[in-house]
Amino acid sequence: MDELAHKAGVHPQALLLNEAGCYNHILPSIRRVMELGPRPVEEDRQYRMFQTEKRRKSGQLLLFKEKTLTDLGPPTEKHPLIEFRNHLYSLRYINGISRMGLAKAICVQPAELYLLERGEKKTFSEQLRMGLQEAGLPATVVGELEYRTEEYAW
Repeated sequence: MDELAHKAGVHPQALLLNEAGCYNHILPSIRRVMELGPRPVEEDRQYRMFQTEKRRKSGQLLLFKEKTLTDLGPPTEKHPLIEFRNHLYSLRYINGISRMGLAKAICVQPAELYLLERGEKKTFSEQLRMGLQEAGLPATVVGELEYRTEEYAW
């Protein structure tokens, strides 16, 4: 792992996050080291299929399809995404899920969640919105979560 990251000129965590599907595509430096070519359509399609399937399975594990606006509860003094993560229960996560755990589960950049939760970023990226929805979280819940995040930031 470290050797591949070194050859690609990236931090080992970037390699792990790319492998976990947290980037929109395979990073060019990793693509080069793996000799995948400039951006072959087939590898990108397979990477996207991997992300979609991983999000779907993670959403099932986290019971996303069953979530409603009521599950969000009333706004509190905590950041809405932190509250959301803390209330995700499943067979695997008894007391919520970490920021990194959620990022990997829905194939998004953990840095975005970090910036949102610190109030340094105010709106969801398309990747985050899509990750939550492809994982099965109803659009109304995603919309309310994004709205509360924007409100919290102000």
